[in-house]
Amino acid sequence: MPDNRPTETGLNNSLFNTGIAPALTYSGTSKTSCPKKSFFRQQHDPCDVLVLLIGFSPDPLLQSVWKYQPKRTVLLLNQRYGSDWGSQRAARYGEWIESMVKQGLCSPEALPDEDRNDIAVCEKEASPDWVFCEMRDRLLNDQKAGKRIVVDITGAKKNMAAGAFSLCCPCRRRD
Repeated sequence: MPDNRPTETGLNNSLFNTGIAPALTYSGTSKTSCPKKSFFRQQHDPCDVLVLLIGFSPDPLLQSVWKYQPKRTVLLLNQRYGSDWGSQRAARYGEWIESMVKQGLCSPEALPDEDRNDIAVCEKEASPDWVFCEMRDRLLNDQKAGKRIVVDITGAKKNMAAGAFSLCCPCRRRD
């Protein structure tokens, strides 16, 4: 049986050296049998704005920064993360993304910027209503301008994801 595990071959080794390895997608398929060699590839899928709902695991969200190569990154955070305050967690994300910029993994535009209103920290536990309002207020002009907006709910708690979903997929009333 062939070994179909992913390897570093052909991938940007700097991603593995930093611990920011991209999610891998399998690109070689066969209807009848497993291929003799594994071919894995991850491609960039640029967006104008990337919204990250911040939870406890940074790796999947940093992978999204690498994959989507945003021109703007918006961070939505809870008040507390264990012993860390949301503002401390936001600063840490800024440092991690800055490290990615220095390694050439994303552009400087991806750095969250407080002057652009890119960081929102809830004063208590983030509710769906708070997430909805924060996203609406921060993204309305981008949406009206026809910009491509990606919302990554990977790190979010369920109540944060619900707020993002309610903005992105509004329910339609049936008459």
